[in-house]
Amino acid sequence: MNDNILIPIRSGRLKVDVAGPGAFYKGPRFDWTGHVKQVTLDDRHTFCAVESPIHGKGTGGLGLCNEFGITKPVKPDPALKDGRYPKWGIGLLTPPEKVTKPPTSPAIAALFPMRFEATENYVEFTVDPVECAGYAARLVKRLTVENNTLTMNYSLQNTGKQTIVTDEYNHNFIQINDYTIGPDYRLTFPYSLTMDPSIEEVGDIFSFAPNQLSFRHTAEKVYYGIFNGFNKSTTNFWEMLHAPSGIGVKETVDFQVTRIAIWGEPHVLSPEFFITFTIHPGETAKWSRQYTFFC
Repeated sequence: MNDNILIPIRSGRLKVDVAGPGAFYKGPRFDWTGHVKQVTLDDRHTFCAVESPIHGKGTGGLGLCNEFGITKPVKPDPALKDGRYPKWGIGLLTPPEKVTKPPTSPAIAALFPMRFEATENYVEFTVDPVECAGYAARLVKRLTVENNTLTMNYSLQNTGKQTIVTDEYNHNFIQINDYTIGPDYRLTFPYSLTMDPSIEEVGDIFSFAPNQLSFRHTAEKVYYGIFNGFNKSTTNFWEMLHAPSGIGVKETVDFQVTRIAIWGEPHVLSPEFFITFTIHPGETAKWSRQYTFFC
């Protein structure tokens, strides 16, 4: 992999810097393809942040990056050498060493073959299948820019013998123009959300109003919550606004959301829409995410 590949795609208003596979991120968590390093609107406004500003802390996330199987992974097969198992968008992993303290992360045993083609306004990545314990899939992801919109189209084709049951979400590491996360930010949804008490690590940071979450105070530490209230709506979007400047971003998806999470630190805010699917051999799942940036 070329560590220095950066693929800029552009429209009249938007510049999106997309990392090539293995550029900037080489970990076992996030999909190596279509990793958006930065989005710039009208040559002035930026939207992407790092997961952690402290070197060596966190998992290396940056900008807009997705992950497969965080709650529904393919389980390691102990019958295979090293217990290898596939992680879509990356390759074959080996389980973490649980005897160490703290336990290690999974290791990448072999990368899937990856390639891409690009024009001025789009880049398309293809991850070819490698069979493992009957599992195999071809991933195709196309990122396209038009005016002030970035569209991500996904296709996951099951080319193996096993049924694939997995989930996918985009970890949106967002900070608008370096403005600190706090009371100046608003999150709007097409429904009114409530906190899921089973996973709640946000304290009193959010104030809830109909169709909106706002911040009671500036974030001081990592926060994470799972939310209820979307009730399998057919209309799914979130909009993040920095109210004083009027600058914001809206993600709209074309799938039935199965989970909503919000993660953040003082410098970054990440609303997350999850999709869950079952793909039988020979079948293909397709879905899309559309980001509109505005000021």
